[in-house]
Amino acid sequence: MDIAGLVEEIYEAAIVPDLWHRLLDRLAEIAGAEGTLLFAARPGATRHINSPRIDRLIEAWVKDGWAGARNDRGNRLIPIREPRFLTDFDGFSPEEMDRSPFYTEYLRPLGFWWCVGTAIHSPTADTIIFSIERLERNGPVEPEAVRRLDHLRPHLARAAVLSARVGIERMQAGVIALETVGLPAAIVDATGRVLAANGLFAGCSPSMRIGAHDRLLFGDETSDTVFRNALRHGGRGAAASLALPARDAAAAAVAHLVPLKGSARDVFTGAACLLYATVLAPKGALPAALIEVLFDLTAAEARVASMVAAGTSVAAAALKLSVTPETIRAHLKSVYAKTGVHRQIDLARLLSERP
Repeated sequence: MDIAGLVEEIYEAAIVPDLWHRLLDRLAEIAGAEGTLLFAARPGATRHINSPRIDRLIEAWVKDGWAGARNDRGNRLIPIREPRFLTDFDGFSPEEMDRSPFYTEYLRPLGFWWCVGTAIHSPTADTIIFSIERLERNGPVEPEAVRRLDHLRPHLARAAVLSARVGIERMQAGVIALETVGLPAAIVDATGRVLAANGLFAGCSPSMRIGAHDRLLFGDETSDTVFRNALRHGGRGAAASLALPARDAAAAAVAHLVPLKGSARDVFTGAACLLYATVLAPKGALPAALIEVLFDLTAAEARVASMVAAGTSVAAAALKLSVTPETIRAHLKSVYAKTGVHRQIDLARLLSERP
């Protein structure tokens, strides 16, 4: 393999994040391995991408809890702060590997056993790990392969730091672009820390603010709970909408949380979700079509919400829509859950101009 050409690919990936996937395969080729896992870890959050050929291995790593405290290999090797690639034998004797559940219960049933990897402790407080996974039948990674990977390690470290910096600049450009169309917006990580925000974001609602350590805080307990729950499932779940009640002469607003998926850039920056806000300043009640979009309601739920916001009683709404009052109440229950309010009067205030 042309190492000089591979160094060029490493720096290309730093600028074009989608190239990291191909690069991970190239690193695996050096070690005679199946694929490479690249992940970034900080307290409370872990992000990763991997070669497609080890998808099953990584799915089990996440799903069955091997990415955390049960990861004997990571717990031993990652704290070794040496600027080189390490093999299993840097942390384990063969007898210890045979006694470790990580090897016997996780790796072996999937046909894997051996690895070569390195941890890069970046200035962003993340630890960037490259873990190259090799099948058990192929034996340990050869010393020559480790030496070739060691030659690449300084370039991988610089590219990881560069990827993070380029990613932050792109995020900032993205939220500024949203500012030009009047949308307050921010990028947050999986812990709720704001990574980038535009000029409209800080003042869009007194119910939402950036607190200590850049953490995004909500004055309304329900919205805060919805936000934290959405972040926990941000990489796998759907978008969420959060009600921001009117306060201190400021109009009510709706914040939309959209998961960011599918880019290696997010591994290095920690970006988990885009949050943008829509300020509600209507004359009277919002139309049902707009309510449906803002709060992810069904068409029937949006019609009921619009009618209640306009002052229509449950009985009158049931009569007008030719359904039972129980149906109206069922729709309202769902509307309350999605908008974060608990009473008809609060729903009316949220969806109508404040007196």
